[in-house]
Amino acid sequence: MEKKSNELAVKLGNKLKKNLQFELFLIPALFFYTLFIIVPLFQGFGYSVTNLHIKTRATDFVGLKNFIDILGDDIIKNSISFTFMYTLATVVLVTAAAIPLALVFDANSHTKNLQRAIFYFPSCVSALIMGFTWRYLLSSDDGGFVNSIIINVFHGHSVNWLSDPVIAQLSNVLVCIWIASGWNATIYLAYLQSIPHEYYEAAYIDGASYIQRVRHITLPLLAPAMTISVMTLLTGGLKLYELPYALTDGGPMRVTHTFTHAIVVRGITEGNYGRASALAVVLFIIIMVFTYVQVSVMSKREEKAY
Repeated sequence: MEKKSNELAVKLGNKLKKNLQFELFLIPALFFYTLFIIVPLFQGFGYSVTNLHIKTRATDFVGLKNFIDILGDDIIKNSISFTFMYTLATVVLVTAAAIPLALVFDANSHTKNLQRAIFYFPSCVSALIMGFTWRYLLSSDDGGFVNSIIINVFHGHSVNWLSDPVIAQLSNVLVCIWIASGWNATIYLAYLQSIPHEYYEAAYIDGASYIQRVRHITLPLLAPAMTISVMTLLTGGLKLYELPYALTDGGPMRVTHTFTHAIVVRGITEGNYGRASALAVVLFIIIMVFTYVQVSVMSKREEKAY
């Protein structure tokens, strides 16, 4: 009995020692995460209720004044409307493009690896670089690459891709679809390849058409992939900055200002750290609420699918 107890103690000791070795590797990551994420987060909450400004360096407590001032800020109003429009449009349109792309990638084609590489490549490059690239391609003058094709090939008129307020907003959405569709398609592809082929074979034997198999087997079983994809698109859209900054620089007439762009303008450009911190807190709460609701709703859909 005593021997068994000693053996058990030795096994527990070895297990704890092994787990401790792995946990020690987490200490540097935890340290830097705390230093660069947790500490600034709490600092932002603290600054949001002060009148901190780069000129005065004052840190007087002002309560909810910064949050109230946000409601009357024209830049912030434009930023909120465009951010929500952009987020909704990209979530819907990228999802609508990514699922068919994943079905194409999953087909037994000799060029399937090339197809995956071509569509995945845009997501590997910085959104800032892609924004500047498309800014050149969509230049509103006749010398722009896209306008040159419209004029010389289709004999049409040049389009104000980046100088017309409505078209500039649509251009940001279209470029995002081009960048994000391939990456999100790979998420769906990973789940698509995990669906047992027996399901399709049984449905085929029962006389189900290809569309019926996609509708009743593929789409329901892609629910977990849709949860992940929509969550990344949702959070990415709400905290968007690089693409509109590079593509349109927030213009024309600030119609492509995003929430994050407004934080940068109020905080870095104008030095109003108090209001910028209040904006950051509002954005943090919005992302947290939207993500929680989205994951909760779509998780129920996963349970029904399985």
